Amino acid sequence: MTYLYQLFPNVMLATFPDLMMVVVVDPVDVDHTTMIIYTMVTPDVAARAQRDTGPNSPADGASLIARGGVEDNEMSEGVQRGLHAGANAFLEFGRHESAIGHFHATLAERLARVGMA
Repeated sequence: MTYLYQLFPNVMLATFPDLMMVVVVDPVDVDHTTMIIYTMVTPDVAARAQRDTGPNSPADGASLIARGGVEDNEMSEGVQRGLHAGANAFLEFGRHESAIGHFHATLAERLARVGMA
């Protein structure tokens, strides 16, 4: 099971059985974002990854997660291109993406506090 925590406004922490990832997302401008990903394992998992190879090794699991991250980023870029096309007046997030809705609700509330919304 994987848990994903969002630390408002721009940090996500993902837990996996053998590792944790911290993702920091920093907007640069309206069209560009910098993303830094930290991956952490315990010393015993790191030692096992150096020794073991094959489909059940910790290194293979990390590789699978890394490939998933690349796919997520490619999908996000595609979504952003679609939003820039202006074909839709609004975007509705599904129930499985509740963190996105929560983020935007929290952002709107915080901006309203400082009179920016």
